[in-house]
Order: sequence, then structure tokens, then C-alpha cells
Amino acid sequence: MDKIALMLVVESSKNNKGDIVDKYDTGRIEIPYEEESIMCVKMWRKNGGDYANIPIYAININNNPPSIECQKELKLQGVKYIEQYCPQTKDYPCGYYNVPLACKILERELEEDKLIHIDLDMYLLRPPTKDLLYISPGKLCKIAINEWRPTNNLEEKLFQYPFEIETNFMVSKRMTLFYDTWYRKLMEKYNEVKYEYTTQTLSVFEERICDIMYFNNKYLFEFFKEGYQINHEDKVDKNAFFLHCHLDNPVRFNTLLKLYLKEKKLW
Repeated sequence: MDKIALMLVVESSKNNKGDIVDKYDTGRIEIPYEEESIMCVKMWRKNGGDYANIPIYAININNNPPSIECQKELKLQGVKYIEQYCPQTKDYPCGYYNVPLACKILERELEEDKLIHIDLDMYLLRPPTKDLLYISPGKLCKIAINEWRPTNNLEEKLFQYPFEIETNFMVSKRMTLFYDTWYRKLMEKYNEVKYEYTTQTLSVFEERICDIMYFNNKYLFEFFKEGYQINHEDKVDKNAFFLHCHLDNPVRFNTLLKLYLKEKKLW
């Protein structure tokens, strides 16, 4: 039976690059990553079923570590916290770029057979099934499809694909070196076009590189079934595994949670 580990990429709630520049026409959005990381881990430990007590690793690579209080809380939840500063992160257009590099480091250092990366704003609602965490032989990664993008005309022009890939929850076999490949492809593209586009446009490349890997480079991905997450008010599935929402918007978070509870007839 495969040994499984959960990976989080963490940083401080203060002075982080946050969300994509001007994504909501409000400039740079600072995200409460510490609160999100604690809630993400607590929800996994509480609702993880047979997987509740798997090893969890939280890594910081950008010289903006979470507070000591946050680190202590994560350790209370049995999380192994790791700091390994990578100076190249200071030049990244968005904090999202930290994810493939940080997970590449863990991919090289961990011993577990199967690795799960989870974004900090993904909150587990019910126990993962074997099917959810299963990845077929020969596949590089099991990954999600974002049903609500492209979000702007520029993305539509740059990435004309039938659907877009989302990297908030990913399952891979460690020996396939998915994160090594993802990071390498991202840096190749970033170095090629970094002087051609704005920071806002460059910010989306972290996910869009996965589109290129799948559609252009023919890497073999497997996809989660539709409805595995709740991230939009118009589509709430009572069988969803995750509520996906940043905690900087508590009104939206509470709305999604209330809709989910209503679907479950618990509200």
C-alpha cells in the first residue's frame, strides 16, 4: 500500500504577494495565509477519515515565514514545518510561483510514495475516498479542471484551450517527478516572456503552464470528477470534498458554507 503525504506551501499573512495583481481591480490582495494554513490542516485532521493522520509537511521558501504562533499551531496538529530559503522567489511576479518549486524540493526529499499538494484555501468537508486519491499507472499527475475560467480576454487570447487546469489539489507519484517537470516548464516559459507581459499576466502562468503541458506537450494528466469542490455560488454539490475560498472574504466563505449545509439538509 502506498505511503501518502500531504504538502502545504506556507508563508506569513503579512507582506505576502498574495493574489494576482488587479485580479479584482483592487491592486495586490494580501491573503491571510497563516489562518488558512491552520484551518486547512485542522479540517483535514478532523474530516480526513482513513487519511486524517497521514504525514503533513508545510514548507516555506520565500524568506517570509509564518509567525512563530502559526508554526506552533501547525506543529500541534502534527505538521512537520520546513524552511528552505530560495533566493529566486524574490523575483517572482506572484506567490503562486512558489508552489511548484517548494513541492519540487519536497518531492526530492520525502520518502512517501504518493504526494498530495493542497492549496491553503481548500477545506476538507468529508473523508477522501480511495477513488479521489487514486492515480492511474502512467499518469504524471491527477489534477482539477477549472470550470469558471478564462477570467479575462487576455487569457482567452493567450491560452485557447477547451478547458483550463487548476492546481489547488494535486495527486502524484513521487517517482514521476511531476513538480520537477512543472517547475522546469514554468521557468522556461517565464524566462522567455517575462519582458513581454505585465505582472498581472505573468501571474497566471503558474497554472496555465499545466494547460501547455497537457494540450501542447502531451503530458498524461488524470482529472478529478466535476463537483469535487465548492468554489462558486451557482454550483454547490452536496457530495463535494472541498470548500474552496480565501478567508480574506468571510462573507463569500460563509455563503458557500451555508449553501453546502443546505444541500446536506443540515441548515
